[in-house]
Amino acid sequence: MLTSLCFPDSSKSCFACCPPIRPKGYDHSDHRNIIKRVLRENTSGYSSEDRSIRPVTGFSCWALGYLDPEFRQPGCLLHPFQNNGNDLRYRIDYGTKCIREACHEARIFEKLKKDQKSFWLDLTHGMDSFEYSSRKTNMLFNILGWGNKVLAILADKESVRFSDRAHFLREYPFFESSILPKGNAYLLTYIVNRIGPVILKKPEFKRSFQHFSTDLTARIKDRFDLAAGPVHVHRMEIDILFADFLRISLRIKRSDYSNAEKIMQYADDQLKIFCGNL
Repeated sequence: MLTSLCFPDSSKSCFACCPPIRPKGYDHSDHRNIIKRVLRENTSGYSSEDRSIRPVTGFSCWALGYLDPEFRQPGCLLHPFQNNGNDLRYRIDYGTKCIREACHEARIFEKLKKDQKSFWLDLTHGMDSFEYSSRKTNMLFNILGWGNKVLAILADKESVRFSDRAHFLREYPFFESSILPKGNAYLLTYIVNRIGPVILKKPEFKRSFQHFSTDLTARIKDRFDLAAGPVHVHRMEIDILFADFLRISLRIKRSDYSNAEKIMQYADDQLKIFCGNL
C-alpha cells in the first residue's frame, strides 16, 4: 500500500517492507552495497511490456528497483504509480500481500495532518533511502509507535522545527527511552492530553513513566481476572490504543467487554492520580 511515509521527498523512499520475504531482524542497511547492485540490475532488466508471471524466490524481489533516474528512490517497479495506472503486481506471487498491507507506523502517519507530517519528517532530513528505511537509523519508526494523537499534539504545540535529531532528543529526552511504545501508547496519550507535551521535555519523566507503567500492569494482574474471554481484544469496539495495552502490556489476547471496561476504568483512575502528582 502506497502511503505518504513511503515517499517523504524526492531524495529518498522507504522500502523496508520489500521484499515480502525476510528473516527476522532483517535490515536493508546491513547489506547496502549488495542491495544497491541488485536494485540496479533489477531496474536495467525490467520491462513494463513483459507481463509474464515470475514468482519471488529467496529474500530478493525481482520487481524491486530504482524509480528515479538518479538511483535514489527504491520502490516497486510493478506499482500502478509507475505504470500509468496499470497494476502489474499480479506478476509476483506476493502481489495481493503487497497491495493490501502497510506497516503499523505508516497507518499512524496517515492520520496526521499535512503540517504535522512535515514536522516529523524534518527528523529524517539528510537521510538517504537506506537510512530512512532502517529501524536502526530512522528514529521516526519508534516515535510513531506512540500513536497519532501524541504526535499531533506535540507537532501543533511545538514552535521549533528540528532538522537535527540530536537537538530534538535534547529537548524531548523521553523519546530516547527503551520503553515499548505500542504497549504503552494508551497511557502516554492520556497523560499528554491532560498535561500537554511539555511533560515529555522533563528528564525525570522518562523514569517515572516507566515505573508507573510497570507498577500499573502488576496491580492490574493482581486485581483482575485475566482469564481468556470470548472476544479477541483487537477485534473489540474499544480504543485501539487500549486494546494494544491489554494485548501487549497485560498479555490479554481474549477478554469480554465487561472485564475490559473495568480494567480501563481502573487504569484511567490511576492515570488521573499519576498526573496529579507530576
